[in-house]
Amino acid sequence: KDVTLTPSSLKGPGGKVIPSKCVVPFFVRYTMGAGQLLGDILEPNKPIDLPGNSTRPIWLSVNVPQDAAPGVYKGTLEVKNACGNSVSFSLNVDVLNNVLPAPKHWSFHLDLWQNPWAVSRIHGYKQWSPEHWAKLKEVLTLAANAGQKCLTASIVNRPWGGQTQDAFGSMIAPTLKADGSWTYDYSVFDKWVEFGLACGIDRQINCYSMVPWGNNLYYQDAASGKYVKITAKPGSKAYSDYWSPLLADFAKHLKAKGWFDKTTIAMDERHLEDMKNLIALVDKVAPGMKLTLAANKNLESIIDRIHDYSFAIRFKAKPELNRQRASKGRQTTFYVCCAPAKPNTFPFSPPAESTWLGWNAAAQGYTGILRWAFCSYNIDPLKNTDYPRRRWPAGDCYVIYPGPRSSIRFERLREGIQDYEKIRIIRQALTKQGAAGASGLAKLEAILKTIVNRDHTDVVIKAKKALEALSRETKTPAN
Repeated sequence: KDVTLTPSSLKGPGGKVIPSKCVVPFFVRYTMGAGQLLGDILEPNKPIDLPGNSTRPIWLSVNVPQDAAPGVYKGTLEVKNACGNSVSFSLNVDVLNNVLPAPKHWSFHLDLWQNPWAVSRIHGYKQWSPEHWAKLKEVLTLAANAGQKCLTASIVNRPWGGQTQDAFGSMIAPTLKADGSWTYDYSVFDKWVEFGLACGIDRQINCYSMVPWGNNLYYQDAASGKYVKITAKPGSKAYSDYWSPLLADFAKHLKAKGWFDKTTIAMDERHLEDMKNLIALVDKVAPGMKLTLAANKNLESIIDRIHDYSFAIRFKAKPELNRQRASKGRQTTFYVCCAPAKPNTFPFSPPAESTWLGWNAAAQGYTGILRWAFCSYNIDPLKNTDYPRRRWPAGDCYVIYPGPRSSIRFERLREGIQDYEKIRIIRQALTKQGAAGASGLAKLEAILKTIVNRDHTDVVIKAKKALEALSRETKTPAN
């Protein structure tokens, strides 16, 4: 009854200590999905009942302070019940000499789409209420601590129709006045952006979408008082009549707020002709506006116009193209979603696949990854991760759980991002050494070559061990 976990401080060389608050234990919690019992949820350390002769996995996150001296730190994890019976496990943490910067300084371009409407519904809070904002702060902070760079903003109603349990509303409210002119209410958009920036997601604002599903666009008609839906395909007069004044006003608003340079108009899996028509309109009405695109078709003919281009993972990687774009300050990522079956971040996926994604980005010259949903929860993910009447695989629409609670797959994804940063730092250090670093660089490239064959779990384990050995050999500048 009432089993709890209590970590001690970790004592290291010369009396150095990693405080116990840096050792964070979780019980692994189970949910259903794809006909399986899935151990994925990381439940905060609250008392649980553990039946006799049963097992419960424990997950430990050790947040090593940046000023911790290198060496082996030792401590214990005490497991205790309400009657005072306890079992103690030994903890040994080997701290290396090199130091990672704080997550906000990671170079990895992480783009996990946030859904504030899902957070409102799953916790029973009124949309944009103080309670909702407080919960959103916890959700966005969790993403920011993994190095999240992009804030997801919806600038039309239902940009993806109703594909998730909670459809996205518009953060911009357009109104057509009786005289034929337009007004735009940016109050929700502005508060969301200011909030996201304050939570540490401050690199890019991705605004979805100028090509919504079904080409459906919405506005308030002042004369009739009705909420109107129109269907307008890119390139049509109706499309231009809707978007031209909105784009011009939006660009002016963004410049006044100081957000224009970090804002992109974002699309996903659109057709080439639609993209060409969209680009022509944007360049005419709002020159300099950046674009983001996740592509499941070959749209490389327009890639030079796209600031942030994400390839579906099924496309063969082009490392030279990726690195050329990176040298120009552009983002080139890859994405997984409801496909492929492997590798992916489903709750039933081998956890190493999540880590492999970061390694693959490093090996193929990508600047990061995209995943289409961070917290678009289904009906009750703590009980079942399936999607009744929907085609998505179990747990596809989120990598964290309500609470918010982290997950094994999210922590392993973060681990791969940290490995990406380690690779970057070690490569930079060895490159600066010139001829003296050539041998180390050759070792590093050999490690990365093992990743591309996609034998995910085994290659990740071996590559991590090899990177650790190389890290011990390489002195990097202080961060």
